[in-house]
Amino acid sequence: MSSDFEETQRLLNMLEESNLSILYPVVVISVYFLDYKSVPFDQKVENLMQIREYAKEVRKRNILLCGLLIYYPQVSK
Repeated sequence: MSSDFEETQRLLNMLEESNLSILYPVVVISVYFLDYKSVPFDQKVENLMQIREYAKEVRKRNILLCGLLIYYPQVSK
């Protein structure tokens, strides 16, 4: 998830630099799909905390970040 989260951070930095969030509230919804069998529990919690802390940080700049983590089983054929 780290590379996906880095892309989200780059997008939010770009929005902040464009000063759009000064004029209007900006909402970003970031959705992640993770196989719950291949991701250890401690990494799941870390992923949640990372999104949550960054959302608190960008909220101060009038940007609302909503992170949605969807855990699903990998279906083998």
